[in-house]
Amino acid sequence: MIALLGGAVGSLALLVRAGQRQGTQRPLLLLMAVWVVAPFLGLGWAFVASKRWAKPNQRSLFLASLVIALASLAVYAIDSFQPAKAPPGFRFVLVPAISWLVIIVLVASASLSARKRA
Repeated sequence: MIALLGGAVGSLALLVRAGQRQGTQRPLLLLMAVWVVAPFLGLGWAFVASKRWAKPNQRSLFLASLVIALASLAVYAIDSFQPAKAPPGFRFVLVPAISWLVIIVLVASASLSARKRA
């Protein structure tokens, strides 16, 4: 949970920094903030749901959470501190989408595993 909180707060800070550098308007920055934080909220929900999961599935969730938090911060830091070769904000759109795919796969896998055990 600490990794999720750190990842969410750090991601928001880097988004604001990148938005200020690009001159992004506040309404768009607010929408982007919701999109960037959403995977961390999804992972938080998965942590609550994981109490009923098998131990290997819980470990996979913990590992994925750590990887998503660290990878998000690394990618966003690159976008915030280096001149962008991709369109502005591209990474801030792509990373949450990929994170959601990972979360969906983990939750689906845990759900299938639970059904097989039952």
